[in-house]
Amino acid sequence: MTPQRPLPPPPAELAALSEHLLPEELLALLRAHAGTTIWLPRTLNQGSVLVRAVGRPAAERLVAACGPGKLQVPLARHWRVLVALAEGKSAPKIARELGITEKAVRDHKRAARRHEGSRPAARLHQPDLFEPA
Repeated sequence: MTPQRPLPPPPAELAALSEHLLPEELLALLRAHAGTTIWLPRTLNQGSVLVRAVGRPAAERLVAACGPGKLQVPLARHWRVLVALAEGKSAPKIARELGITEKAVRDHKRAARRHEGSRPAARLHQPDLFEPA
């Protein structure tokens, strides 16, 4: 599913990873391995967990930057909720995908609204018709 609007910027907890991965690659890594530890091998092969998650070019960049060893992949649940909202997904679908409650999705949405200011909830995933593009 292509985003209806640009992806929100990754949070500080993902700074080290976002230096070496594109937002879409980072999101793929989180979808596959959020909250787990994965091994960055010295040499990559097609069966590598990392290659299957983000693709070979992204995996090579990450291994070159971080070296072989363990990599703790953060949950980054708040960012993943915001990305799903930007993609136009519903709260129930987001809750199912992330293994959280619909209330938790609403709470993340509310927190994002507070952080952005007092913008209406609809503007998190629906552009204003009167704003310049």
